[in-house]
Amino acid sequence: MRPIFVMAYLRFISLFLIALALPACAQRYVAKKDPTELGIPFDRYTCQDKFDRAITFYLSKPKVQDKRPLILFVQGSGGQSVWSRRDGRISGGLQNLLLSAASDAARVLIVEKPGIEFCYEPKQPGTAEGCPKEFLEEHTFERWAEANAAAVKACLAMPEIDKTKVLASGHSEGGIVAAGVAAIVPEVTHAASLAGGGPSQLFDMMQITNAEIAMKQWEEIQKDPMSTEKFVWAHPHRRWSTFLATSPIEQLLKSKAKILLVQGTKDRAVWPTTIDIAEAELLSHNREVKAVRLENADHGFARPGMEPADGFRNVFRLMLEWFLPKPD
Repeated sequence: MRPIFVMAYLRFISLFLIALALPACAQRYVAKKDPTELGIPFDRYTCQDKFDRAITFYLSKPKVQDKRPLILFVQGSGGQSVWSRRDGRISGGLQNLLLSAASDAARVLIVEKPGIEFCYEPKQPGTAEGCPKEFLEEHTFERWAEANAAAVKACLAMPEIDKTKVLASGHSEGGIVAAGVAAIVPEVTHAASLAGGGPSQLFDMMQITNAEIAMKQWEEIQKDPMSTEKFVWAHPHRRWSTFLATSPIEQLLKSKAKILLVQGTKDRAVWPTTIDIAEAELLSHNREVKAVRLENADHGFARPGMEPADGFRNVFRLMLEWFLPKPD
């Protein structure tokens, strides 16, 4: 076969393969609204991510006709749904508190963890114990960050979203993932890690438990890093091997976002001094950082004698004032 015909043939094959891929790519990051009325202040959507998974997310219903900024909130660890059933009604979690604080100033986005059904509640919230196998297989740092990033991209394609201000925020494990979203979605202008730590979570485990014990556990994780059956610290090796291999600091340094860090000084799930490490490292790279230390506040930002929800309400108000400051 002559060279000119070979080149033409190869070009035809390339164009043919691209054409085959177009239908799938065209559906990626495109939001499809579920018409089902759930009795909550959010609409349910699905979109496709880069792993060709159907990602379910919830976007707060618009209260005004004007464009509004987008706030992604990523929940903490565990295989619980972002919704639950209480007395025959659907109840929301922290996304409802954030929506109440935001009022009509922004649209709130929250994503359901892949492998978790609507209103699913494990016996031990915050852990992966007894959770569905699909969730245990899906829940790695990269795959969970991509699910949230896909939902953000799908929302940014909506005409009612103000694309000039986008906040990726999360609590605890969600703070790590929010940093990951900021790293892979360049449209994210602000990132808030709420009790999300700074260095790898391995540092937290070394401080909270015992350095020698934590390192032995890490050695065991490395022997079978992708196992969904072997558990340590209430989560499978697969989860730990992927999350411990990165950190909020690493992810935030990949982003261009303005950064907010919030940490309670009496936190027993995230070592309080991680905020100092994160602030110092980010500032040394000339990043714009606001670090807030809440004295005597626990992992949920509540102080002694305070209602648990009030701690989050106060932090959400603080975050919104930072993200959407009132003009002078």
